[in-house]
Amino acid sequence: MRIALAAALIALASPTAAQRAPLTGPTTFNVSATGLDFPACGTVANPCRTKQGAFAAIALVDGMNNTVTIADPTCADSGPLSITASSLVGIKNPIAVTGNATTPCPVVTSASQIGFYVEGPAVVSLTGFRVDSSGSTGPGIYASYGSQINIMGPFDHGPSATDQILATGGVVLEQGPITISGGAGGHHLHCFNYAVYSATAAFTIKNAPHFGQRFVGNGGCDVGFGGVGAWATFSYPNGPATGLQFYAHRNGFMGLATPSGPVVLPGAGTSAVGANVDESYWAQDVHVGSGAMYLAYPGSPDAAMTYNGYDIRWTSPRWVILQNPYHYATPSPPGPGCVPASIC
Repeated sequence: MRIALAAALIALASPTAAQRAPLTGPTTFNVSATGLDFPACGTVANPCRTKQGAFAAIALVDGMNNTVTIADPTCADSGPLSITASSLVGIKNPIAVTGNATTPCPVVTSASQIGFYVEGPAVVSLTGFRVDSSGSTGPGIYASYGSQINIMGPFDHGPSATDQILATGGVVLEQGPITISGGAGGHHLHCFNYAVYSATAAFTIKNAPHFGQRFVGNGGCDVGFGGVGAWATFSYPNGPATGLQFYAHRNGFMGLATPSGPVVLPGAGTSAVGANVDESYWAQDVHVGSGAMYLAYPGSPDAAMTYNGYDIRWTSPRWVILQNPYHYATPSPPGPGCVPASIC
């Protein structure tokens, strides 16, 4: 018995192949056309062949809160990258994935592949890539539950047969410069109470793309293109984009307000369930019969909306909650300029 116990204690104390070696500082896992994917790849002398191979090597170490980078500056790998929760045991810090900042590296998908797929709790930043998912039934980028993807720019969203970005329970932050060089079903599609913020991004919309469903779709999410100190800007060197600007439903929150007026998204026309939005303020759309929530910034144009046939306007910046047939305002009802008086 004592011999068996001693043997067990020695086994527990001895290092094994399953234990993750800790990183001692910021570490880059390199990708090269001359590389080979194997458990210890990633060094300059022994680079990995693919981004996926580099992530597999990262999954075998303990990040120890050090910065971990997958670097492919020569665009050696045009394949997708999948970062799954089951592989994140030893990774306790954000992962940066970098391509080429001058000429973004192509990422081309087919079948049901996703260019960049991230599961929670991973936090991943992307820069220096162009994703083309026109040959795939999957989106270009997918932020799954509990994940966060920071698209830092330069980054190019190429054509997609579905959506360039899909987030179901994940967070996506776009920070410029961002290029959209291809059409898609939509640029963003977000749902389930998480957010996408693009308030600091400068978008260049090339090749006059068409968005077959909407530029941004929002179901139960917080989507922000507006702001006070900075907001999203759009330029069109080859002509305007076409298609619906946004579709908001299921308590979706569309943030478009700036102190000088609304951010105008690519496309033409909007659609919202429960309210007609004039895009001059932060607007939370809710199902018909439930209500809506709005915020006007100081100095912005008068907020205005049509709700169940009523034209409601107010001039003071305030949160206003509508719950048919009642109207509540802060600091206290009735709000100035609210019509008709029967619901103020």
